[in-house]
Amino acid sequence: MNVVFWNVNKRRPHDQLCRIVKASKADLLVLAECTVDAALTGKLLTDAGADFRLINTNAARVKVLCRTPGVNLALEKEASNWSILHVEPGANQSFSPFLVAVVHFPSRLHWSVEDLNGHCKWLGDDIRAAEHKRNHQRTLVVGDFNMNPFEQGMVDAHALHAVMSRDVAERESRTILRRSFTYFYNPMWRLMGDPLNGPGTYFYRKATPVQYFWHTFDQVLLRPALLSIFDDSSLRIVRHDGTGDIIIQGKAKASDHYPIQFSLNL
Repeated sequence: MNVVFWNVNKRRPHDQLCRIVKASKADLLVLAECTVDAALTGKLLTDAGADFRLINTNAARVKVLCRTPGVNLALEKEASNWSILHVEPGANQSFSPFLVAVVHFPSRLHWSVEDLNGHCKWLGDDIRAAEHKRNHQRTLVVGDFNMNPFEQGMVDAHALHAVMSRDVAERESRTILRRSFTYFYNPMWRLMGDPLNGPGTYFYRKATPVQYFWHTFDQVLLRPALLSIFDDSSLRIVRHDGTGDIIIQGKAKASDHYPIQFSLNL
């Protein structure tokens, strides 16, 4: 299953989105700040040859489309800024069911880092509740967190507990004061800085003494139970749509975020 996430910044970069979907062979398309209408799904069909269906959720800030026949995505739990879906195989499929949480956190223009840290705790609680109900921890989280991988809410054991090391994550959990906390693995750490397709997914400049400039707000997190099917080599920040560069700055920008893509070997 090939997954693409893109915050399109309330724009309509339909041509570029179609080229990205075609190049990536996306099966699951997660879009933030996007109006999903007949014009978009029709263009995906005619230009990318992709017959996507919109998954029924109530979270206005993030939408999910799937084109894999027979796969069932059932809404498990949601809030204003996320939806948690249970993914089950169809009649001719044999993969183990798993949970997908799709997120779009509030903007840092309006919420402080402390506010967002608390939001991570709330999301973490909802994920743990869904895992308890389904009696498994095969979970991934994807979206725009408006936080970097190193910020408190992302790494706090009481919140998302997402670590940079696959080796650490494969230990599954750690104990703090006799309470067990399960890890998420956050592979986005390795795309920060200046790797081949870095240095981040969002650029922001301000005339203050402390500035990161590039941020990695768009991320995917995986529980240890899904690492065996996660294709490490597939993860990338999408800077090129197959025809030209994706512009995220200036008047000609398609969005203010780069998309990300990855694959699961179901």
